[in-house]
Amino acid sequence: HKLQTSLTEGLRVAAAQERRAQDGPNVLTPPPRTPLLVKFLKQLVTGFAPILWAAAILCFLAWRPLGDPKPDPLNLTLSMVLIAVIFLQAFFNFYQEY
Repeated sequence: HKLQTSLTEGLRVAAAQERRAQDGPNVLTPPPRTPLLVKFLKQLVTGFAPILWAAAILCFLAWRPLGDPKPDPLNLTLSMVLIAVIFLQAFFNFYQEY
């Protein structure tokens, strides 16, 4: 009997207490928890969000750096709306998952 147990009676109470004192309780350690902020930030860069980020950046570039001397304010507006949609989508995804 390698484990010093009995097939009919199991482990003696004294032996169980001794092993618990030596090895600690027989429980699994919980997995590490991801902070909620990290979970939310992941929602900003997964799924459909990268496409929306690219569109928002292109709209912003079309407004100022690449725009004419008199840039169209609709490009800036569209850029801000896309960023708002990204955050709204991330919030809803975060709420549904967590």
